[in-house]
Amino acid sequence: MLCVVVVALLAGLPAVHPPCGTLALRDRSSSLFSIGFADRPADVDVADSGLHPLRVHRGAAASGEQAALVLAALDAAWALQIDGAGNLEPLPDTANADGFDDDGGDARLDVYLSPLPPGVGALTVSGGSGVTRPTFIVLDPQTPDDVLAVSVHHEFQHALQFAVDANESAMWFESTAVAWEVRAHPETTSWLDLVPAFQEQPMAPVFTDSVHFGVAAVDPTYEYGAALFALYLDDVHGAGDGSLWRRLWLGSAQPAAGDPDDNEPDWLDALGSEPDVDVPALLLDFAGWRALAGSLSVDGDGPALALDARADLAGRAILLEGLRGQERETTIAEGPFVMGCSVHIGTAPLGLDIPVRIEASSVDDHELGISVVVVDRVARVATRTTSSIASAVAIDVDVPRGLTLVASICDLSAADADDDPVFAPVLLRLARRDLPPGEGEGEGEGEGEGEGDDVVVPDCSCQASSGDPMVQRRSIGVLGLLVGGFGFGVRGWRAWKRRRLYRDRKR
Repeated sequence: MLCVVVVALLAGLPAVHPPCGTLALRDRSSSLFSIGFADRPADVDVADSGLHPLRVHRGAAASGEQAALVLAALDAAWALQIDGAGNLEPLPDTANADGFDDDGGDARLDVYLSPLPPGVGALTVSGGSGVTRPTFIVLDPQTPDDVLAVSVHHEFQHALQFAVDANESAMWFESTAVAWEVRAHPETTSWLDLVPAFQEQPMAPVFTDSVHFGVAAVDPTYEYGAALFALYLDDVHGAGDGSLWRRLWLGSAQPAAGDPDDNEPDWLDALGSEPDVDVPALLLDFAGWRALAGSLSVDGDGPALALDARADLAGRAILLEGLRGQERETTIAEGPFVMGCSVHIGTAPLGLDIPVRIEASSVDDHELGISVVVVDRVARVATRTTSSIASAVAIDVDVPRGLTLVASICDLSAADADDDPVFAPVLLRLARRDLPPGEGEGEGEGEGEGEGDDVVVPDCSCQASSGDPMVQRRSIGVLGLLVGGFGFGVRGWRAWKRRRLYRDRKR
């Protein structure tokens, strides 16, 4: 049996980072299986590395210069991911020959430079049906050289992943592959095209993917954008060299005697086994860290890389001066889901300091935590505070005039990395501490919101009263339609099914 991991370039948009359909293809639910994606291309020449067991096969449409570029990038990927971070080497073709034809057959990783169908830039093909699998890679020579060099690091990571655990979650496959691109080429910015899909859905479980999280029309690059979480793990809890990702991958390896269809343990289990890592506290810290990206970036906290407005965190915009202090139950549109956060964002008026109290209790008696960030955009500084972790939590925060508040109410209950998303509503109360309850200054509620609680900006674009652009929802439908038209129609059906399930639960 062959399993394909595809990284597809959208036709006509070569500057856009290639999206991927790992999960749909691994589930054999994509039409890509029927159009020859698993076949080894023909070659007219080969080039072997003098440093590592790597071979580049050049097709007639590729140049010798491209083959040399790819071979150099492969050597660099080996040095970075294997020699540097300690990842296992890719499996030789002979380790599981039932999944391949006879064209490979040795210890070298085969990489083919050969044209792919329109809309596809690169792919990794794995052979066999075991928990660990050998692979080969196909790269389209029509890809611009700079994108091609970056894609090599992504696909090489997929080959290493299949050498450890072919059943790991799509989110972990793609987020760590993109993160290795960033480590190899920190100057590249194309990966930022993927981050909005992740930052638009803070209510989602951090471990989910665009197929399983079907509450909204989720951009199919969600799991790619989750590279932001992988980079957080490496920067804050690792050594910054990818060795933490390697430990989590090795910790997720399934025992040989285990059920081949069972993904246990998984990367989340491995994370919980890391010394000095408390997963609930880590997720609460990440909620504040990810808020300090893009327009709210500051010096000395948040992502170390310079991320532009594409990395802005989305949230429910509130008028701080109009908080009424009335309790209400959160909706499925704002979350949180288990291991996700309900985010609320507002800016104090220039002439008014606002003391705020945030109270939250779980409807289902889950573990909650509150992360609060207050950002001074001019001075580029921020203060971060977190509450205790309990089924009912509260925190007081002072928001000086002109400063921005990002409050994340997070469900920190335990979950499995392969679980379906579970909506976990909370009873939420946001109040001004300087006013008696019910005497907020705002008027009205946003469309579709519950009664009481925080007064939202009626504009559905979610722009805060100060003109804050960070909470504007981005249009993601066009990308989803383009990718969906290439064989990922299953996503729409799965999303519809999920919405029905959640709607039934809410009723």
